[in-house]
Amino acid sequence: MYEYTVQPDGTREATRITRGYLRLLGDWIRGDVQGPYGRGERLDGGTPESVPKPTPTTQGVPMTFALIVKHTTRPGKRDEVRKVWEKHMAPAVAANPGHLAYFYCFDNADPDSISAFQQYVSAEASQEFLEADSYAAYLKDVEPLLQGPPQVTALTPMWCKGSTARR
Repeated sequence: MYEYTVQPDGTREATRITRGYLRLLGDWIRGDVQGPYGRGERLDGGTPESVPKPTPTTQGVPMTFALIVKHTTRPGKRDEVRKVWEKHMAPAVAANPGHLAYFYCFDNADPDSISAFQQYVSAEASQEFLEADSYAAYLKDVEPLLQGPPQVTALTPMWCKGSTARR
């Protein structure tokens, strides 16, 4: 929301963000809209308790758990790593009900880098997958082809286009 000045030709020119608007957004995100916020007025006549609290979801699906895993292969070994992944992980991921989405990606700028984006139904589902025999077999075959352990970033998806949830 912006404050405006009206120009002689009747058009409006934004001059600044309305006082209190950013505080209102922060309070709404936290589910604690109390006000007042600048010169704003409640038009619904409701009380703070009547303001709907945002529910963390991804397209209506309760929040899930995601990982970005980045591997650095030994020089020139990326295609071999992919073959090992396709042998062990592709069928395991496809059969795993705990995976909602999985993207296995080559880095366009680094010929020795692989990243995977993985979305799970929960953090527990990601841990269960790591305990599977297929993952142990993958590690045994892939570790000699990698520079070292992967860089892993844990994430909480807050929104996604075209939810892939299977709930």
